Amino acid sequence: MRQSVVMAITERQIAFDEMFQQALDEACNPERVQAELNREVRASLDRALKEEIGNFFKWGGDGRRHVRDAVVEWMDKYFWEEEDGSNTAN
Repeated sequence: MRQSVVMAITERQIAFDEMFQQALDEACNPERVQAELNREVRASLDRALKEEIGNFFKWGGDGRRHVRDAVVEWMDKYFWEEEDGSNTAN
């Protein structure tokens, strides 16, 4: 009896090992790993780019100056223009 229980447990362990190895092989194939790496790299680059663009426009310097100049230009052109086409802001 004890020998048959040990055999059954051993067979079950072998089956689990095979299933586990198959799952690892499927999850870790080179194409899948490369696709996951590519996805993570793209996401990291996207986050870094958005952060740097945000910093460029938020924290002064050229970015903030570009935004200010664009707003002033827009306001001069559209907000302060009189009916006759003259600009009262100048």
